Amino acid sequence: MVQYKKYIENNTTYYHVTGYLGVDAYGKQKNINKKGFETKKEAELYYSQAKLALDKGTYQPLQVNPTYGEVYEEWLEVFKLDVRESTQRHSKTVFNTHILPIFAHVKLNRINHRMIQRQLNSWHEEHSLYKEYYHRFKRVLVYAYKQGYLGSKPWERVSVPKKKKVKPYHKITKDYYTKDELEYFLEGVKKHGDQLWTTFFRLLAFTGVRKGEAMGLRWADINFKEHTLTINRTITKGIDGKQIIQTPKTKTSRRTIIIDPKTISVLQLWKKEQAKLLLGFGFNALNSDQYVFTRHQSNQLLRLEHPAERVKIYCSELNLEPIKVHGFRHTHCSLLFEAGVPIQDVQERLGHSDIQTTMNIYTHVTETSRNQSATKFANYVNF
Repeated sequence: MVQYKKYIENNTTYYHVTGYLGVDAYGKQKNINKKGFETKKEAELYYSQAKLALDKGTYQPLQVNPTYGEVYEEWLEVFKLDVRESTQRHSKTVFNTHILPIFAHVKLNRINHRMIQRQLNSWHEEHSLYKEYYHRFKRVLVYAYKQGYLGSKPWERVSVPKKKKVKPYHKITKDYYTKDELEYFLEGVKKHGDQLWTTFFRLLAFTGVRKGEAMGLRWADINFKEHTLTINRTITKGIDGKQIIQTPKTKTSRRTIIIDPKTISVLQLWKKEQAKLLLGFGFNALNSDQYVFTRHQSNQLLRLEHPAERVKIYCSELNLEPIKVHGFRHTHCSLLFEAGVPIQDVQERLGHSDIQTTMNIYTHVTETSRNQSATKFANYVNF
């Protein structure tokens, strides 16, 4: 399939052609990605000529020495085929912000290991995610080498610096609540009188589900008889920044979680309340596809930013230091460890694909516990 898109650059209209050309003599799939045509007819002619050249075995997709930016555009068409929209969006942001402004117009034959090393050192000095920037930058070079645009592997002579040890700030941002803080927060939300958010935040804190997983829940995913909920989907953002519904990223994220009786009761109460609210606006909440958390005026999904906004509002009223929404998942994990739940059970419940992620939280909790033990002992002895 071929697409012709119109775009404007320097107040001038141009056409951009992208699409599938076919397979070359070596069995490799070839795509076309070319900008700068003044008319659509020129773009169509270029595509036809390129397809004919590929059939004859004479097709050269780019100049003998293209720029990094030109190869990036070609690589991007292949990259899109293998990843989710949310991954594409994140990758484009990294390239557009940190890589293309530096390398887009640089000819490939000018990119040597010294140039790469200087830029990597610069990223290392300024950004904690320097390894990610370098990894993405290198993927385009590897593609260029495989396609024959680059005759060497300059990245092989590059040394990746180790992460700098950063001194902690005088104030460490909280990333979870203690048992007492969580109880205080949930009681405050409940007193606010909004059953939707009372249910939402209790669900996060008592099941450890991710924000996007909670927002993607339908009532059909909750088994009130067996006291379970099943994670089948998640809400995230696509390439254009719009919210999309997709399946969980890993196999371990697709899981069934046991819910405690009180949280089940809270969910049942919200289900009845939601049905009344939606009925008042002309919506039938008895549909099996009904989402658990929606805006009752429109029955549309909540915005991904909405929970964080509510946390700030409630914490301001409660005079409580706010945590990120993901912090409720961390809170759940921490309290599971404090309750003596085995590490592997915690990993399975939270859907961690790597047990090291679970272990990192466990280490944090045990260190906190040790510090508290010393303080409690000193306070008790008191001499």
